[in-house]
Amino acid sequence: MILLWFLLIPFIGGLFSLSLEKINIKYTRISAIITMLILLFLSIYLYFLNINTKSIWILQYRTIWIERFGIYINLALDGISLIMVLLTVFLGLLAVIFSFKEINKCIGLFYFNLLWILGSIIGVFIAIDLFLFLFFWEIMIFPMYFIIFLWGNSYKEKIAIKFFIYTQISGLLLLITILTLVVSNYYVTGKMIFDYQSLLNTPIGNKLGFIIMLGFFISFAIKLPISPLHSWLPDVMAKNPKYGSLDLIGILIKTAAYGLLRYNLCLFPKQAIEFAPFAMIIGIISIYYGAILALAQINIKRLLAYSSISHMGYLLIAIYSNNILSLQGAIMFIISNSLSSAGLIIISGLIYERVNTFDMRFMGGLFGKLGAIPGFALALTIASLGIPGTGNFIGEFFILLGNFKRYPIITIFSSGGLILTAIYSLKLIHKVYYGKTKNKNIKNIFLSLSEVNILSIIILLIFLFGFYPQIIFDISIKSITKIAQKTMFFY
Repeated sequence: MILLWFLLIPFIGGLFSLSLEKINIKYTRISAIITMLILLFLSIYLYFLNINTKSIWILQYRTIWIERFGIYINLALDGISLIMVLLTVFLGLLAVIFSFKEINKCIGLFYFNLLWILGSIIGVFIAIDLFLFLFFWEIMIFPMYFIIFLWGNSYKEKIAIKFFIYTQISGLLLLITILTLVVSNYYVTGKMIFDYQSLLNTPIGNKLGFIIMLGFFISFAIKLPISPLHSWLPDVMAKNPKYGSLDLIGILIKTAAYGLLRYNLCLFPKQAIEFAPFAMIIGIISIYYGAILALAQINIKRLLAYSSISHMGYLLIAIYSNNILSLQGAIMFIISNSLSSAGLIIISGLIYERVNTFDMRFMGGLFGKLGAIPGFALALTIASLGIPGTGNFIGEFFILLGNFKRYPIITIFSSGGLILTAIYSLKLIHKVYYGKTKNKNIKNIFLSLSEVNILSIIILLIFLFGFYPQIIFDISIKSITKIAQKTMFFY
């Protein structure tokens, strides 16, 4: 039952936050923070539960939902989904905390939407019934749409619609793909079922399997996103609330990476191997395309968006390398990249509060004028670069090392993207903090104790995972090994 309650708590918390606004705004914020703290404590409990279990699934909950169509409320937690849930809860807590000073209208509705996004994302990570997975995949779109539409910046209506169209295309394609898989299984076995573990053994032809796998891939690629399906992300990042991108970059787009790991590799191992070279070429294109466009940006948040697109190229290469080293690197990369990106988004929001712009042309010379912010920014930029000692370095190193065994040419080409990453990262630091001071109206606002503590914790975690990555590897090794074994058979 703990998994069911873990899933329901954010939805219940969202309803409480919405209803408490009529009594007192403070109660709304207290409700949101209590909800996230409960989830955090439960996540920590699940972490220690994982240490003491030897099976693949740490916990599982199953009950019938729509019996006629073989649809179950089927929830399960393994090492990979545990890591994703821990990351979701931590970054969700940060999103709630930093929204306190930014969101001043319809506060109850904002926390309702935010907590329902988090609940839907948790549902995606722990659902092992494909109908239930699709249900949560679709639900998360609507509250995110309203957050952009109601609390975004200029052109928010147009950007919200663009986001909705892209994600609806992803959802529609996923629906068609899942139904094709389920119906194909029904024709062979005579059973209508959406259960993930049952569908793992679906006897399906190679051509049809490849088409279904491609449907899953495109659907996840839109949400990841990778070039050329990426154009919604920079716009949404730029027009989202200052700290609203924490849940977008840090969590929402990582559901697509999880989908590739859980469904593409496991349901279609043979087809995934055949498609791997093409996926890696797409990954290389994304690496260079995102990095080159990041170099051309003048808006900090758009630069971070294109940086994320570039980084997702490495993640795509890692997932389709189909070996334990690269897959472990992918998990570490997801965590560390999410943390460093979240930290840089927080920094960009803090800078905006002081200079009232995200445009780097109106910055410069801020190093001695923003207190501790430049120091935190430098540490997070170093992490994003993948300097040794950071979790980002461990992730990138394992990805490239694992990939080099089978695809050395791909590894060499993808490594070149690291040079561009260094260039646009240094450009960001130089344009914002060095040179002549271009903005004379800098607000002298000191960092609060909570802001210092949060940024310090993020940086500490990044370096902890860099010096002691075994913390993460021990959690995910059983699940990663099982995925790798399914694909290795077809080499």
